[in-house]
Amino acid sequence: MEVFEPVERAMVVTPHPDDAELGCGGTVAKLTSAGKKVFYVVATSGNKGGRDTDMSGDYLRKAREEEQKRAAEVLGVSEVVFLDFGDGELEDDHDFRRALVYQIRRLKPDIIF
Repeated sequence: MEVFEPVERAMVVTPHPDDAELGCGGTVAKLTSAGKKVFYVVATSGNKGGRDTDMSGDYLRKAREEEQKRAAEVLGVSEVVFLDFGDGELEDDHDFRRALVYQIRRLKPDIIF
């Protein structure tokens, strides 16, 4: 029996853009190549952390969002959702949990990474 046989829909929840590929890119590729739907939920915006201090937070956010969308496309991910919390500002609080639960209910994954 194929390991992913009972899984039709998977969700990857990640704190930052590009963490999904680093953490479970191979699993995502295996799922999508088996015809499964995979969804990314990226908690933060990627608006901080650049080495070039001349880049604005808005520029970094847009660049990282585009990079994440392209990486997801290469792996066959069905949809990328950005919750858009600021880098370094993510808290296990009511706002984050509400946003995450909404996506779980909307996307109805069989498994969450």
